[in-house]
Amino acid sequence: GVTKATAVRRKAVFGCPHRALLKRESSARQGITSDSSDSRTSRIGSKTGLGSSLFIWALLAATFAILTAAFILLVAFIWLAERYDPLRAAAALAGFFLLVTIIALICCLLSRRRTMERAELALAARRNATLGRAIQVSRAVGWRKLLPLLAVGVLAAGTGMEWFGRDRPQVESEQNGRRKLARAA
Repeated sequence: GVTKATAVRRKAVFGCPHRALLKRESSARQGITSDSSDSRTSRIGSKTGLGSSLFIWALLAATFAILTAAFILLVAFIWLAERYDPLRAAAALAGFFLLVTIIALICCLLSRRRTMERAELALAARRNATLGRAIQVSRAVGWRKLLPLLAVGVLAAGTGMEWFGRDRPQVESEQNGRRKLARAA
């Protein structure tokens, strides 16, 4: 874009269109680009420390870690092949990797089981908290005032089930009739 001169309090200000004016010349608190308070990247970056440079360096580190592991395996194979024959060296490395794979799978299953147990405990705690709140409400309101509300709720649920349940048997019988026709054809 072309830089334009803007008059602010009788001063000519030259600059890029995306920059905010200086604090003394403008009431703007943030600029338009990266330092705005509603910028998602700056908020995420400031809270988590994540940024594009972090991902680039992490990708480089992972790439070179894989290459290092490949060279270590190559050295191990050459050393085992010189000490024993190449077939036994390959079999020993394959056995080692199979053992590591089995151990990793067992750890994965144990971790999954622990996660499921924690989720079940959290769910039970949430249910107990809900039940506790219901008991507290009933104590605060009183059973004499709560029973009519409960009766109205049960009545509304029963009426709703009756009202919405009327169409369901007809739909199921129509579907069964269509299935019989499809089988006959």
